[in-house]
Amino acid sequence: MTDTSYETPDKAVLSPGGFVSFPQEFLAAPADLRNVVKVLHRPAVRGDALELEFSTDAVLLDFSGVEADTFDVEALIADCELVARAAHRHPDELRELVSLMQAGTDDGVQRALQITHRLGLTEEAATKAGGGLSLIVVVYAICNLVAASVGAKKNDAAPSKTGGG
Repeated sequence: MTDTSYETPDKAVLSPGGFVSFPQEFLAAPADLRNVVKVLHRPAVRGDALELEFSTDAVLLDFSGVEADTFDVEALIADCELVARAAHRHPDELRELVSLMQAGTDDGVQRALQITHRLGLTEEAATKAGGGLSLIVVVYAICNLVAASVGAKKNDAAPSKTGGG
């Protein structure tokens, strides 16, 4: 197993952190979808203080608690239509949104929040339109997990370049 801890400038060793969900931000979503999106946090040293730093450019999608039998396909369709409209009407703002989240600054997050509200890409707006953006995230995660799993299985089956298997 690879050691993912790192040293601070004063040589204190910090662990890699983990993922945290914020279900209170998705109260309009069905209960089983409120914890799907998890944000990466890791310890950081600021001056003499140890703080948690939250990543805005990486998230974990955890759909282990999603109830497949009650999954609302009509809400998913509404979500897809909402995102498609925003993509057709505001492609540059969607690109800016991605860039702001990659920057990881507090100012960038605030500007990104303004864009999501302006484009109507919030959980509240999605719910009013008959959807709930959490649904689209779950389907996207499942589809990409399938592709990643296929890749991982191919990689496991391929002989190692170092001679191991």
